Amino acid sequence: MDSVFFYDEQIKQYEKEGFCNRIIVYLEKQFSIQRNEKILSTLIGYLWYFLTDEGANKNYKENDWQIMHANLNKYLTIGFESYNESLSFCFISGYVLFLHWMNIDVKYENKGTLLLQKVAKMDSKLSLLAEYIISNRSKQLQNDVIQSLFPTSSMLDQYFKTVL
Repeated sequence: MDSVFFYDEQIKQYEKEGFCNRIIVYLEKQFSIQRNEKILSTLIGYLWYFLTDEGANKNYKENDWQIMHANLNKYLTIGFESYNESLSFCFISGYVLFLHWMNIDVKYENKGTLLLQKVAKMDSKLSLLAEYIISNRSKQLQNDVIQSLFPTSSMLDQYFKTVL
């Protein structure tokens, strides 16, 4: 597996300009054109990131938060229905729900841990990362693993490079 997230020049430009909502709209359009796990995982990742303190933009209107929250639930549901065996979907959804299930929906209470455990059993660099997260960072994680999974300058990749 190469990088976890989809990242292109359009996302780079929107990030540079601070257009969080445009990133979401753009990714939704990309996903409607080309339904694949990497775009879905990226969409879930950005929705979560913008809803947390890490990505909080004080210029959001109340309605923006509600729409992003509803969209996060929508795309998680699509993922569980159609991408439940996808490594990237299971990783980002597991991570998001492991940390913040209580802010999304009570029905996800144990889902994050289960998804990360599923990833940990797969043969991938992401399995090392999932084990690291589940173990509450008591295991060692090599920097080259992090760099290969999150190689771009995107907000999501930078977040993971910082927290890991």
